[in-house]
Amino acid sequence: LVAVKRDGFCLRFASNDIKNDKEVVMAAVNSRSRAFEYAGENLKKNKEVVTAAVQLHGNNLQHIGKDAEFWGDRDFVLALVDVNGKALEFASNDIKRDKDVVMAVVQKNGLFLRYANDDLKKDREVVMAAVKNIGCSVEDGMRWQDLVLAGINKDGNFLACANEDLRANKDMVLAAASQNGTALKFALNNLNQDPDCLKAARLFDELETEAYIRPEKAVLSIKFSLAESCTIYATEFALAMKNDEFLGKFKTHNPNAWCKDSCDPNFTDIGHPCRGSVSTCQMQSNNLDLATQRPCSQSCWRFAFRFHQQESKDTDGFMIQVEEKVGLGGGQKIETEMAKEVGLKVFRTYTDQELPGKKN
Repeated sequence: LVAVKRDGFCLRFASNDIKNDKEVVMAAVNSRSRAFEYAGENLKKNKEVVTAAVQLHGNNLQHIGKDAEFWGDRDFVLALVDVNGKALEFASNDIKRDKDVVMAVVQKNGLFLRYANDDLKKDREVVMAAVKNIGCSVEDGMRWQDLVLAGINKDGNFLACANEDLRANKDMVLAAASQNGTALKFALNNLNQDPDCLKAARLFDELETEAYIRPEKAVLSIKFSLAESCTIYATEFALAMKNDEFLGKFKTHNPNAWCKDSCDPNFTDIGHPCRGSVSTCQMQSNNLDLATQRPCSQSCWRFAFRFHQQESKDTDGFMIQVEEKVGLGGGQKIETEMAKEVGLKVFRTYTDQELPGKKN
């Protein structure tokens, strides 16, 4: 108790019994608000401790027990969303369709409309409040669909706040991707892999033969980032490369911009023998477009990736591997092995940022 009063982060090294001691945890959180991360699982479902922790630091929300019964308690959730509207994400379905609760959330942060029930994303009053919050100019006669488009034109990531029908609408997705390439992760109906939408997001070259200043070709080894559950870090990195004064001079293959198939039923099983070569890949008949003799949307992803690795090697190019805090993904580990086989130079970047989204 004395130790955590002095420095709440000492809770990290305590036994499980101590981490579930309410007095100790409250003292730790009062000393260091982020120490709540190290509290025991029982106390992460305790209303009093959770309320104190979130009031001290809104980001403590990510460490609350997501299966706790209090997510169905309307008054409790209202108190939490008053501090951090993202609490709506973990609320019960009944609360997510409670218009008063959702209005309280979007009036503070319109982008949190994404966590509401789909029906409320078509409610004109709710959508109006959300787009006003993010700074849109609106007119009285605008339909809810027009309000959503206004939000998207202000911030492409507002696509996440659209109902499922609009997220599957190509015009809406194009508008969002043109505004913000990372918004493509919120598209439905496979539009996150649609060539036009990828081009709008600047993640896909207009032409395979598009000219670049530097003759060397580059390859990106990144985690998939175009699904809603994924982090956006890889997409942001790819866009930053295109905009970089130096790196933008290299033609760079972004594997996220390709439809993916695989001769490996599990896709990223490092124990599977395929390493993208003619001798190891089991999808030879589908791997090359007959007209261009290049990989196509039906290619095994390993074959397509190694094809681009070889092009990079042949042009004295390189691979940039983007490692997120949780480590390399399964596919990236396979890409590392293939780079060694090809003899391709690899430069690895690393971030220690905690990234929202899927962790593997």
